[in-house]
Amino acid sequence: PSTPHLVPLPFAPSDGKEIVVEGTIRHDAKRVTFSLCRGNDLSYDTPLTFDIRLDDCVVVRNHFRNRWGTEDRFGGFPFRRGENYEVKFVFRNDAFQIYVNKQHFCDFKYCIEKEAARNLFIEGDFTINRISFPGSENPAGGVNPPAPSYPAGGVNPPAPSYQQGGVYPQVPSYPGCGAYPSGPAPAQSYPAGQGYPSTYDSGPFIRPGLQNPSAYPPEGNYQTPS
Repeated sequence: PSTPHLVPLPFAPSDGKEIVVEGTIRHDAKRVTFSLCRGNDLSYDTPLTFDIRLDDCVVVRNHFRNRWGTEDRFGGFPFRRGENYEVKFVFRNDAFQIYVNKQHFCDFKYCIEKEAARNLFIEGDFTINRISFPGSENPAGGVNPPAPSYPAGGVNPPAPSYQQGGVYPQVPSYPGCGAYPSGPAPAQSYPAGQGYPSTYDSGPFIRPGLQNPSAYPPEGNYQTPS
């Protein structure tokens, strides 16, 4: 599939859930961005943006809720133009763990709740070969598995209501969000997943129906973190 590309997560975020993206960085690439976000672009809550900047040889990690947070830029740069990569995002209790070609690259502590991640959004100079969710069942099979089920129904249920009014009356405070103070946490061993029963191998992405389309910006209004 081409980019930009939006895929609803077929699970509710919890410890051990995985997202694996396989593809090729194009020969003329300048930027490739993977985001785990609530809505259909980066104007909604985004617990993680993993931004590969080829010209600067840096990978920026950040989050968004009403405004961008502080960028994390530490670590190496394992990416090269024209090469194939597997990037894996693992939900843990307190942080995302990110692997590049099966090697632990970094952790990114949650600055907003991980449950806000409902979609995978890929944009930039990247050819997607496969997207999979190891251990997540896909009974219906096919290119696009069913959207996750929420009590209110639909792909994007209404935002929760708070007593103070509004969608987000206040931004929760998470001490030390983002990078670990002394750099990335050491790699850890976890039991192997259950294989790759649900995949996105080829074919155009069919945009899911939105419960309230008027609440979302026009098609193609994609914002890229600076």
